[in-house]
Amino acid sequence: SVVEVSLDRGQIVAGDLREAIEEVELELKGGSAAGLFAVARRLADETILRLSFDSKADRGYRLAAHEAVAAEKARPVHLRTGMSGGEAFMQVTRSCMTQVCTNAQRLREARNPEILHQLRVGLRRLRAAFTAFKRILPARAANRLTVEIKWIGNELDPARDIDVFIEDASDTAESRNSDELVSKEFAERLRVTQAANYGRALKAVDSKRFAMLMLDCAEWVETGSWRRNKDADVVKLRDGDAAILAAEALGHLSHQLRKKAKHLAALKAAARHRARIKAKKLRYAAEFFDELFGRHARKRRSKFIGALGELQDALGALND
Repeated sequence: SVVEVSLDRGQIVAGDLREAIEEVELELKGGSAAGLFAVARRLADETILRLSFDSKADRGYRLAAHEAVAAEKARPVHLRTGMSGGEAFMQVTRSCMTQVCTNAQRLREARNPEILHQLRVGLRRLRAAFTAFKRILPARAANRLTVEIKWIGNELDPARDIDVFIEDASDTAESRNSDELVSKEFAERLRVTQAANYGRALKAVDSKRFAMLMLDCAEWVETGSWRRNKDADVVKLRDGDAAILAAEALGHLSHQLRKKAKHLAALKAAARHRARIKAKKLRYAAEFFDELFGRHARKRRSKFIGALGELQDALGALND
C-alpha cells in the first residue's frame, strides 16, 4: 500500500478569534486499506490519535459565525434502494462513529449536558447497529467491541444521571414556585457531584483506551473479516439487497420488544429497563433502514418511529 502522511499545524483565524490546528492526515494513494490502518496503528503506539470527522472548513465557518460549541445530533442515514447489506452496515456505522467522535471532541471543549447526551446517543446507536446487522457479523469481534462501548458508556452515565437530576429538581421547584428543593447547600453539593462526574467522563474520553476503541471500530468496518465470510447464508444477506436484511432485523427486534414488554404493568424496574433497551434498539434500527423501503407508507414508518420514541420516553421516566 502507498499511504500519504501529512502533518498539519497552524491556526484557523476569524477576526480576533483563533483555533489551533494539530492534525495528522492519512490518505490511501494505492493498495489495500489494511496498509493505511497499519500505519495508523504504528503512530497510535507513540501517542493518542483521535479520529476526527470535523473538517477544517467546517470549524472555520463555525468560528467565523461565532457559533458556540454545540452537540452533534444523529443525521439521517441515506441508504439507497438496491444497496447491499454490507454497504448498508458500513454507511450506518460511519454515521454512528461520526456522532460519537464529534461529540467526544466537543465535550473536551465544553462541559455541555446536551453534548454529553448526544455522545451517549451515538454510542447506543453504534451498539444498535451491531445488533441490527448481527446476521452478517462475526459474534466474537462484535462482542469485543460491544464490551468496550459499554465501558465508555458506563463512564459517562454518572454525569448524565446528575444532569437529569438537576434538571428535574429545578423544573419541580419552578412548578411549585418554591426554592425548597434547590437550597443553596443542596445546590452546592449537586455542583460538586456534577463536577466530579464530568471529570470521570472526560478522563475516559481523553484516554488511549477510548481512542483505540474508535480506531478498532473504523478498521473493523472498513477491512474486517466480516467482509470475507464465505458462509452461504451470510453471503446472501451481506451481498444481497439490504432491504431483505432490514426486514428480517426489524421483525426480530420487534418480536424481542413484544416479548420483553409482555405483562408490562406487572414488571419490576429491572425488567422494564430491559424492555426499554429493546425499544431503543428497534427505534434506532427503524431510523437506520427508513429510506430502504422507498416512499411507500413513509407516514406509517414515521408514526411507528414516533410511537417507539414515546414508549422509550415513558419507560425512561418510570425508571428515573
